[in-house]
Parts: sequence; C-alpha cells; structure tokens
Amino acid sequence: GARLTVGFLDGAPADLQTRILSHMNAWGEFCNAKFSPTNVDPQVRITRAKSGYWSYLGVDVRQISKSQATMNLQDFTMQTRESEFVRVVRHETGHTLGFAHEHMRQELEKDLFQQNY
Repeated sequence: GARLTVGFLDGAPADLQTRILSHMNAWGEFCNAKFSPTNVDPQVRITRAKSGYWSYLGVDVRQISKSQATMNLQDFTMQTRESEFVRVVRHETGHTLGFAHEHMRQELEKDLFQQNY
C-alpha cells in the first residue's frame, strides 16, 4: 500500500493538521493508503496560503521542489464547515493518490469519441 508522509508548510495549528489528516486518511476505507504527519522531508506538502484548491497528481509530487507545496487548501481553518473538509480535502487527496478527474481520462475520451462518431 501507499504510505505517504505529510507536512504543513504554513504553520497550520496542530488541531487543523489532525483534522485535515483524518479526512485524507478517509481514503483508507477504499484503498490501502495511509497519510502520516512528519516535520522531516514530507512527501505531501500542504499550504493554505496560495489561491484555490489544488494538488499535484500522484507521483508528480516527486518532481516538485521540496520547498514547494504539492497541495493547496486556501484559507482552511478549524472554522471551515465540515462539508468543505469532506468535499475539498478528500477530493484533493484523491489527486495526490493519482486519481484524475473522470472527464480527463483518455480511455473515457476515446470511448465517447467512438460512440459519437
């Protein structure tokens, strides 16, 4: 299974880190993946300072400078609604695990093209 370390680049409070990690680890119900916090050389590097919500896709995180974020959760705090943690953190974690948006899959695009032409 995938064992990935997670670090927070922007000094997120401990309770927020724990909450984000719990939503990331919700993927463990569907796949053999585990996210663990670390302060030393994290594979997944989260910030909340940049604009928007995004994550690099799968092993692309290996290509990103270790001083740069691989996931952004703009302005997330402990006051952020639980539904946003479910919607955004779990979605972006799916990208970190290598899942692209369904409409971006080449197989799907090929199938749709063949059905329509």
